[in-house]
Amino acid sequence: MSVVSRQDAADAATGARDAGGGDALRLSDIHMTFRSRGRRRREVVAVDGVSVSVGRGEIVGLVGESGSGKSTLGRVMAGLQVPDSGTVTIDGTAYQGRRGITPGFHGAVQMVFQSPAASLNPKMTIRSILGYAARRAGVPRDGVGSAVSAALEEVGVTPPDRFLGRFPHELSGGQQQRVALARALLHRPAYLVADEPTSALDVSVRVQIIKLIREIQAHHRMGILFITHDLSVVRALAQRALVMYRGDIVEEGDIDDVFARPQHEYTRRLLGSTPQLVPPQDAA
Repeated sequence: MSVVSRQDAADAATGARDAGGGDALRLSDIHMTFRSRGRRRREVVAVDGVSVSVGRGEIVGLVGESGSGKSTLGRVMAGLQVPDSGTVTIDGTAYQGRRGITPGFHGAVQMVFQSPAASLNPKMTIRSILGYAARRAGVPRDGVGSAVSAALEEVGVTPPDRFLGRFPHELSGGQQQRVALARALLHRPAYLVADEPTSALDVSVRVQIIKLIREIQAHHRMGILFITHDLSVVRALAQRALVMYRGDIVEEGDIDDVFARPQHEYTRRLLGSTPQLVPPQDAA
């Protein structure tokens, strides 16, 4: 699989939209409030009337500090939480609303989590984890083995036979995250929600996973919502940026515009807090 540049991916996404397909995963007016129980009841508004979209063949970066609501928004987009109000549509078809999630949603949208170790059942082997996912995705029983091996090959866990009998704790963090990606790919999703998938990894492994996600996105022409607090990752990977603050999207735009001409004070503060490399001759 060849490496695809961010500009190439952006051109592909623009071409798909210009062709009139209009394929997108859309969240409309999403509200999500968490309420604590007990004598002192508290309410925390995690998502406050947010409307966003991710087009097919597009990577959208969602950035914000911890507690801004970005992970909650991602879980709503992936169908793992039902919002208090608002709708989720895929290519114009509503899949999620007040009555919950309708059949077929999870095949179209998959999620990869921040901690691969926590998202993989520690009591199951890699063969069992991926075999279960393949059967849930509708792969015929006699084709499960080959589908699992092909998924591992695609994410660079090779040769598959060396890993199928292992448990998650016997793999490195990078290998675990690759297995999590393979599990998502077995469903052949149209959209992927990646919630801080590189933050728990070493820097060198992080670069490899980012490169892999870009290649997977280009190969399958899927739309990806990439959630992170790392602005450098968003700039390297995404075509569009969403900035979330206290449950709301305060800025949205083309990645270069947001970085070069931020309109919201919070975005400017985020950019100002990003470490910059200072050339030795300029260092005081």
